[in-house]
Order: sequence, then structure tokens, then C-alpha cells
Amino acid sequence: MNTVKFSLVAVPAMSGIIGAFKPCSPPSMLPELIPHCENLVGLDKTESLAIVLALVHGLFQAALFYIYSAVVVLTLGHVIVYPSVMIELWMREMNRKIKDSPVRSTQLLLRQYRIAQVTENLVNAVLTKRFFLIFLSFTIIGQICSVYIIFTSWSYLSVGIMMLFLLLGFNFCTIIYIFLHSLCYPNVSSTQFVKIMRKSKSARSLIVRKFLNSCPPLKVGMGDGTFYDKLTSFKICQFCVERFINLLIMN
Repeated sequence: MNTVKFSLVAVPAMSGIIGAFKPCSPPSMLPELIPHCENLVGLDKTESLAIVLALVHGLFQAALFYIYSAVVVLTLGHVIVYPSVMIELWMREMNRKIKDSPVRSTQLLLRQYRIAQVTENLVNAVLTKRFFLIFLSFTIIGQICSVYIIFTSWSYLSVGIMMLFLLLGFNFCTIIYIFLHSLCYPNVSSTQFVKIMRKSKSARSLIVRKFLNSCPPLKVGMGDGTFYDKLTSFKICQFCVERFINLLIMN
């Protein structure tokens, strides 16, 4: 999480510097709006005014990238990572209490597991919304485009722009391998809970056995009937690599 928080400052700062010194270079949109971008507005202006316009453009671009970065950081921290990690810690504590627990304590743990299932349903109700699917699509497209630009245009881009795309690619890779991977923690910990419960002494109880037979592991859904497991991040990475190779072949 600290890496992404660092990007909250680094990405806007780098984009602002690029926007101030090279306002006609990507990711600026000035070349699309101004006919002669090398002179900013294509008119006979003084050099001091050109510098002021370049600085204003850099500040505007930095503010825009700060908004983008803030949305990503808040989404990662409060919507994706926090609920999954809290449920995992909750399940770990329950797993620790299972061993040699009396029947009454076991029934209390089973009720807590039901509460965890309700909590997981609330998480699924949020993560299956369209905004999260859009965020996931944006992450995948950003990862593919960043790597493609780095590999195909490194000899045409300046050092600052190359560093910007390297930072973006690193951030997208971190999101896929770390933050999206955290969504599998509830499934892993709940599966371990069921296994430990089946091997415990409390499993001799008829109530416990019936509960375990109807006890599905916790799953964070992806909105299409599938859920996050240990291999989901690797599958997303494999998808990105395949699309990147397709772009290279088409090029």
C-alpha cells in the first residue's frame, strides 16, 4: 500500500514536470487542440507568457493525474484490500480457537462463520458493481498499453516520459499481483477453517457435521459467476501477456 501511496505523489509530480517542460508531448492533449503546439497557441507571444502558459499547463496536468491517482488509491485501500484482509484476520483468529475447543465454543465459532458469510455477501454486493469491473478493465488495459509503449517506443520517447510509463506499468503490475491477489484471502482462510474443523474433536457432534456439510467457503465474486482464488492474478497476468504478444505480432 505504501508503494501506491508513493505513486499518489510521484505520478502527479512527474506528469506536471513533463507538462511544464514539454507541453506538446504525451500524455498532453495540446497537440490535438492547438495547431502549432511548438509555439503553444501558434501566435506571436512573448517568451515570458509562453513560460507562464507552460507552467499553468503543468499544474493542470499534475492536478488531473492527482485526481486519477487518488481515486485509484482510495479504491484499492478502502474497497478492495481492507474488507478482504479483515475477513482473513477474522478467519485466522477463528482457526486458532478451533483446536481442542468444547462444543459450546465450537457452536460460537460456527455462528461467527455465518456472520463472516454475511459480511462477504456485502463485499460481493459492492465488488460486483460495474464500477469495479470498469476499474479492473482499466487496470488490464493500462498494464498492456504501458508495457507495449515501453517496448516499442523507448527510442522515440524522452527520459521523463519513459519514466512515467515505467511507473505506471509498475503500479498496474502491483495492483494485479498484490491488491487483486488479496481478494483470494477469504477463500483460502475459509477453506482452511473447514478443513481444521473437520479434523477437530468438535466434528464428532452431529450439529457440527451437518453445518460443515452445508458450509461453502467464502468467495469474492468477479461478477460473471467466477471468484478470486490463488491463481486469479496469474490468469490476469497471462491474459495481459497474451494481448501484448498479439499487439507485437500485429505491429
